[in-house]
Amino acid sequence: SVFENRLEYEVGLTNKLQTAFYLNTKNVTQANSTTGAYDTKFEFKGISSEWKYQVLNKYRDGIGFAPYLELGLNTDEIKLEAKLIADKQISKKFLIAFNAVGEYEWEYNPSPTPTSKKFEMEFDLGLAYDVSSDFSVGIEARSHTEYPNGQGSIFSSFYAGPNFSYRSEGWFMACTYLPQLPAI
Repeated sequence: SVFENRLEYEVGLTNKLQTAFYLNTKNVTQANSTTGAYDTKFEFKGISSEWKYQVLNKYRDGIGFAPYLELGLNTDEIKLEAKLIADKQISKKFLIAFNAVGEYEWEYNPSPTPTSKKFEMEFDLGLAYDVSSDFSVGIEARSHTEYPNGQGSIFSSFYAGPNFSYRSEGWFMACTYLPQLPAI
């Protein structure tokens, strides 16, 4: 099993531009082939910086829209991710959101192995219901496909699960559990 974690600090620079900085980590648990026991390994996976600009506001314009750019740096890889983010308040209680994501990754290998490159496409869809003015619950789905070294798709996976968020003055928290569903 694998858990990828990100600790984020996000701040608005203007009323339309925001940025965030991340510390990225990963926990991998797998069976030891010699002993049969499970071993867990923790890895620091680098830092990231994101930038998001609000083009349309869902409250003022009827639909929210923002382009997003993120740069991730680790000791053995560089990632550049671009997103198109859209959301719409369907009613006073329901919100729907959609993200289209493209990411290019360069992974540096020890010599003489060449640098590996990978392009990923992802589509995310979420629906949330406001239980109260500061708490919401919902469901999310994610489709993820990888294209290594400019070749055809190596695999595609689908995830779906519940989410909840809590909002308070000056901060918010969002949690999502997205288990991978059986391959189609």
